[in-house]
Amino acid sequence: MGLKKQIFEKVQRILDLVEGEDRAVKGLEREIEHLREENKELRDRFMARNFEEYRIYEPARYESEMDQLALPEDADDANAGEILEIEQ
Repeated sequence: MGLKKQIFEKVQRILDLVEGEDRAVKGLEREIEHLREENKELRDRFMARNFEEYRIYEPARYESEMDQLALPEDADDANAGEILEIEQ
C-alpha cells in the first residue's frame, strides 16, 4: 500500500509540474502576442513619422515618388481598362 501511495504522489507531482508548465507556456504565448502587437504599432508609428519627415525635408524627392505612384493623366482607355482589371 505504501508503494502505491508513493507512486500516486510522484504522478501527482508530475501532473502538477506539467500543469504549471502549461500555464507558463500560455502566459509566454500571451506575452509574445502582446509584444508582436506592440512591435507592429511602433513600426507603423515609425513609418508614419519617417514618411512625414520625408515629405517635409525632401519635398522634391517626395513629389517625384508620388508622381511615380500616381496614374498617368494621359492614359488611354485601353491602359485604364488594363489597370482596372489588375486592381480587381
